[in-house]
Order: sequence, then C-alpha cells, then structure tokens
Amino acid sequence: MAFRIVLNSTWEPMGDELENQVISFLTRIGYLPENRTKEAILKSVPYRLFMDCFIKRRNKLWEIDELESFLKTTRATVYRHLNRLKSMNLLEETSFNSEDTGYIHKGYRLRFSNLSRAWNVVEKHMTTVIEQYRKAVDSIQERLDREFSLEGEGRL
Repeated sequence: MAFRIVLNSTWEPMGDELENQVISFLTRIGYLPENRTKEAILKSVPYRLFMDCFIKRRNKLWEIDELESFLKTTRATVYRHLNRLKSMNLLEETSFNSEDTGYIHKGYRLRFSNLSRAWNVVEKHMTTVIEQYRKAVDSIQERLDREFSLEGEGRL
C-alpha cells in the first residue's frame, strides 16, 4: 500500500502543547484530515489509535480485537487507520502464539516502541523514493537531449 506525505518547506506546530504538536504533525503527513477542530480530532479514531494506543502504550502489542474494543469502533475502521500507519512503516506487525487458545495472532505496536526511530524508517523510505525519481528525471533528460537537440532552435 502506498502512502502520501505532503512536503512543506516550513512546519509550524499549533502551539507548545504536545497535543497541538502531534495534531499538526499527523495532519502535515496526511494521516489526519485537515480543517477539523481540535476537539473533533482528539475524539477521532485515527488520533486515539495513534496517541492512546501506539504512543502512550508503545510497548504493548495490540491485537485487532483489543483495538476495536478500546477505541469502541468497528474492525473495518481499525484496519483502515491501522493500514495507513503500516503503509508509512511506523508500525510493526508481529505474529505470536496465544497461550489461551493456542492459535497464532497478529499484534501491532509502534516500530521500535519509539517515534523518532520509527520515523527514521520513513525517512529512509522517502530517500529511496526520491532517488528513484532522480534516476527517472535524469533518464528522461538524457532522452530529451538526444531526441530534441537544441541546435537550430531560436533562443528566447
């Protein structure tokens, strides 16, 4: 699954409060929708999933059923927001044997249990993608130079 991050030349958090900085960050990277009130965002599933589950309890390995119950939402909603975080490589998915049932379950948590280290993975991925774009641009320019010589064209 691909993800989108909008790169802005400046980043100005909405104040000094942690909540405001997190909201601003998550909105800037495209995880939270724009143009919502702070009150609406704080009650929203994507914000609560990120903050209440993966940041405040970052060592906990969350199962889907637990997330569904904790967030008081549907499985589909949990997966929708979980997949967005997974697509950015901010989360790690781990399979484990349940002692109660003996079945294999999947659990999710913040990668490395550390936002800064998890973001390093995102940056490395973005760097790789930017390098691929650079190669594509260079290849296109080489073809343009071969096929459309500037000789004989009028200069502006």
